[in-house]
Amino acid sequence: MRTFCMNIVEAAGGLWSYVGWGLFLLVLLLPYVAFSTSAGLTLWLLSALLLIIWWITDVTSQMVPWWMILAGLVLIGLGLIQRILLIACWVIYWTKVRE
Repeated sequence: MRTFCMNIVEAAGGLWSYVGWGLFLLVLLLPYVAFSTSAGLTLWLLSALLLIIWWITDVTSQMVPWWMILAGLVLIGLGLIQRILLIACWVIYWTKVRE
């Protein structure tokens, strides 16, 4: 599994990080602009699913320790309550884990 994920990340090259940021911003901002329509909700759910897949692939390829994954999941859970914590989780992941 790890080799498969590493191959995906390596094949995407520099675009991999832009895809992650794009999906994250979509999931973060889409509820503010298009959540009232069914198409907006569908796009948001699809973006959230793709972000989860992106994150699992990235975490696997980066060999992140299990406790960091668990801490990230706790922060995401808290971030659903307060959006600023979700932003903090993403920035911490990007700056500290993904060196």
